[in-house]
Amino acid sequence: MTSESGRITGIYYYPVKSCRGIAATSVEIAERGISNDRNWVVASVEGKALTQRELSQMALIEANVDNGGNLTLKAPDRATFTVAHGNGSSATTVDVWGNQCAGVDEGDDVANWLGAYLGTPCRLVRVAENNDRQCMAPLPDGSPVKLTFVDGCSLLVISQESLDDLNNRLADPVTIKRFRPNIVISGFDAYSEDDFAELQIGEITLYKVQQCERCVITTIDPETAQKGIEPLKTMSTYRRVEKKVNFGAYYLHSKPGKIKVGDEVIARK
Repeated sequence: MTSESGRITGIYYYPVKSCRGIAATSVEIAERGISNDRNWVVASVEGKALTQRELSQMALIEANVDNGGNLTLKAPDRATFTVAHGNGSSATTVDVWGNQCAGVDEGDDVANWLGAYLGTPCRLVRVAENNDRQCMAPLPDGSPVKLTFVDGCSLLVISQESLDDLNNRLADPVTIKRFRPNIVISGFDAYSEDDFAELQIGEITLYKVQQCERCVITTIDPETAQKGIEPLKTMSTYRRVEKKVNFGAYYLHSKPGKIKVGDEVIARK
């Protein structure tokens, strides 16, 4: 294996799936991924995960988790709502891309708050301790990696150089927020995250699973929730592979631990 080195330049997590993310300087990577990343999901009353694909205004909902595990939600022109840790008690399931995930319904009050803002009946569901959904691929030793409500893998990695290359092709540059990464790395060639087999960050090894297929969420401005056509239109001219437009790559992690902005990243091919 050949190797090269760079740094972590950004870390993000998203307490409620498809709502606004949090930029962090350091995070704990737990069994299922970054702590509090997609631990909650907004679900239809039929039990299907809702995202910005259907409800672009989800981009404007801020979600924060305090040290006690309490979830606070904020949205434009709405009073702040706090979901107390352990508030939910009703077991339920949520369909996330065809996978039935075990969850806990957080109750009527927050469901009404979300429904009033989003304009549709919905429920807020927290991932259950017994949720056994697993990553689309195991670790190299065959061990499975459990997940929260993420799309299909525990970590999404994008290089700053990939974003820079894209922005050089766009009339109006976009921020990394369009792509909702977990870890942003720098010091590598553009799109190198597609080709690395492993990323070593301290004692944690990340193993590449596959490239990330992009959708219309990338065309939603995370600051305004307004829809456009870029950057997906431009990406489709040079990042299309077998009818899929890829940007960034999914990785899974070898073990729990802590990472921080500035950490060295040893990449291996």
